[in-house]
Amino acid sequence: MIIIRFMIAIASVFILSACASDMAMFGNAYLNQKNYDAAISNFQAAANMEPGNAHYQFMTGRAYHEKGSYKEAIPYFEKAVKLAPSANYYNWLAHAYSYSGQPAQAQETIKKALSLNPPDTATKKQALMLLARSSESLGQKEAAVNAMNRYITLDPNDSEGFAGLGYFLSSQEKYDEAITALKRAIELKPDDESPVNNLGYAYGMKEQYDEAFKQFDKALAINPRSQSAYRNIGKFNLERRNYEGAVAAIKKYIEISPDDHIAHSTLAVAYGHMGRFAEALEAVNKSISLTSFSGIGAEVAADKEYVSIKSVGKASPAENAGLKPGDKIVSIDGISMKNKTVAEVVQKMRGEAETALALGIYRGDAEEPVIKNITRGRITDSNSADAHGIRSIIQRETGKYDQAYQDAKTASQLNPKSSWAIYSLGIAYLDKGMYDESVAEFAKLTYDAPAAKLYSSIATAKKGDLKGAVEKYINIPPSKLSSKSVLTANAKRDFSRLVGSVAKSHLNQASDFESRGKYAEAAAEISSALLIAEDAAQEEALRRRMFSIIRKMPSPPEITEQARRHVLRGELLIKEKNLGEAVTEYKKAVALAPYSAKLYFNLALLYGEVKNYEDAISNMKIYLQAAPDAPNARAAKDEIIKWELLQEKAAVKR
Repeated sequence: MIIIRFMIAIASVFILSACASDMAMFGNAYLNQKNYDAAISNFQAAANMEPGNAHYQFMTGRAYHEKGSYKEAIPYFEKAVKLAPSANYYNWLAHAYSYSGQPAQAQETIKKALSLNPPDTATKKQALMLLARSSESLGQKEAAVNAMNRYITLDPNDSEGFAGLGYFLSSQEKYDEAITALKRAIELKPDDESPVNNLGYAYGMKEQYDEAFKQFDKALAINPRSQSAYRNIGKFNLERRNYEGAVAAIKKYIEISPDDHIAHSTLAVAYGHMGRFAEALEAVNKSISLTSFSGIGAEVAADKEYVSIKSVGKASPAENAGLKPGDKIVSIDGISMKNKTVAEVVQKMRGEAETALALGIYRGDAEEPVIKNITRGRITDSNSADAHGIRSIIQRETGKYDQAYQDAKTASQLNPKSSWAIYSLGIAYLDKGMYDESVAEFAKLTYDAPAAKLYSSIATAKKGDLKGAVEKYINIPPSKLSSKSVLTANAKRDFSRLVGSVAKSHLNQASDFESRGKYAEAAAEISSALLIAEDAAQEEALRRRMFSIIRKMPSPPEITEQARRHVLRGELLIKEKNLGEAVTEYKKAVALAPYSAKLYFNLALLYGEVKNYEDAISNMKIYLQAAPDAPNARAAKDEIIKWELLQEKAAVKR
């Protein structure tokens, strides 16, 4: 015991007499051990001893940065670049700005780094990568691509450059160029999963799903716990309406990242499409729980000696207690918060709901702090807006309309720009009979949303404008109204029942035309009824009737001019080997001329080329319905047999 006390005493004397370089040496040792608090303490001591030493300021900032306290790192990096401007210091400062959500400051800082013309290539490349990322954050996508091209010019054999270029090209939806860049990145570094995943993503966005899933399988071979691969598999399985596959992939992702609230929300969406609402509700509730916490509802930021309040949540305990942005937190429950980090202050403010804390604050030029007594509450983060919107839709499907409305309102209050908030509130307004408000809400969506258009059509029909409702509905691509989704099938059923009189009118007209031998006109009327069919069974019956009428004609009717336009566009895209977009054009042509057997045949072959065997088989079967005695009927049947085998193989592999 005496020896231990003696050693402690000797160490204490040494520390008291240590110089700045000694403290920095201890700081480096602690940093290597990832003991960040001890590293910060020692580097701060060195910086205090020699405030004009840029390296000590920089190392204090670096320790904060590696701890993840980016805002706390910034003042030290700023002092370092002021004392000794260097590209390396500026790069670290730019990183801190970027991670703390200040992309404009990051971009400005990187430009300063590059203006110094750093002598080593590694520093230049790091600066250019940072410039690309900050530019993208600011919406300057072309600038991001330009930065990566400069990176590649510096080092044409660095896979990072091509990987980054591919990523930023994808963000501009330039998928063909992205694919070329990503393939080069993989050639240079085959064992890097990131460009492989991004290559799969680019193929997926082109609807070349089989090629996309090949890349995701490769990524998983490189890293069996690849979060990006499982996330992408879930995303594209959702898009291709393989909900079982989506659920399996998302669950794998959640095993790796159990606290990712977005993954739980996405799982809820997949379950919802399958009609498994109890499981969907469980998943979305988990998502909401991950984005809520007990606290006072105030955002804080580093500010010299004391952390200050940056913003106050609406109707939060902080707002109710009278806290305002700019207030400096000097004490919590009588304990001084001087020189405490943001993380330390936040941790102190957190606690069980309905428990009290006393916050000492300085406001403005006040000489004495004011004590604010606050009761902690359950705070819902704005990030849970999507989850509340999703839960609203699930509640509605189970007949809980009041809860659905409340969730939709909560989602909108948390983030009125959230797509799920807009979508769910539009549906909630529809259920409350607020049809104008419903249509107006759906109109806020800034992207093409077929499901929102479907519900907007329903709202329009309920207003009594059946013609307007049908006009909206028939502009939705049929492929986006798949009956594989329980949610979509239910909405389609509701719409078809509302406009049943319109469909009946078309069918009555078709019967009249057919009785008078006007087969082309009769087929056109059935085509119109087909567009608003209630379900797959009704579609099948209408198609059979339409093809039966067409076979009575001396020759099949010509396709419409608009359908012909899409066919020509599709043919050009095929020549350019852009098969994904060619499929889209042919789908539009089929919707406009569903009586054309040839269109189904060509679309089936296209689906086969992009390895979407399910839709290939479906369209070839429709072709055989339309032209059972066609000279190539046997060949068409053979193609179906081959596709069925390939489909079985793909299912086993998945």
